[in-house]
Amino acid sequence: MQSRITLESGPEALPRLLDEAERYCTGAGLDALEQGQVMLMLEELVVNAMTHGQAPPTSPVEVLFSFDGRDLHMEIRDQGRPFDPTVRRAPADDQPVDQMAIGGLGLFLTQQFADEMRYTRIAGVNQVHIRKRITGQANP
Repeated sequence: MQSRITLESGPEALPRLLDEAERYCTGAGLDALEQGQVMLMLEELVVNAMTHGQAPPTSPVEVLFSFDGRDLHMEIRDQGRPFDPTVRRAPADDQPVDQMAIGGLGLFLTQQFADEMRYTRIAGVNQVHIRKRITGQANP
């Protein structure tokens, strides 16, 4: 089961991504917790690419999904400046959440929810690959 979503760069594209991702996850049998984790990961990575990537205004962000019955694979591709989200450090765990600095928490959660996360940059394109093992009740 595979899907590809191509988005124009801009915040108005996010609802379409989340709607299509939710349909894909439901069709793949993810439970509510797993769907919530996937949505957070996608939103974090795509919003970061669109907001901080400084890609040309007409360059799209592409999201690919595949599900092999056990693992969900997602790949986010953009033509923004190089940024490796796998090297972000964890926020200090001795601070209350409401006192943490803005930024970094979403990437930290993305790293926690993913079973594998890789970054490559090929021919000017950032590629973030995420693998998430699906274990929820909706997909025993």
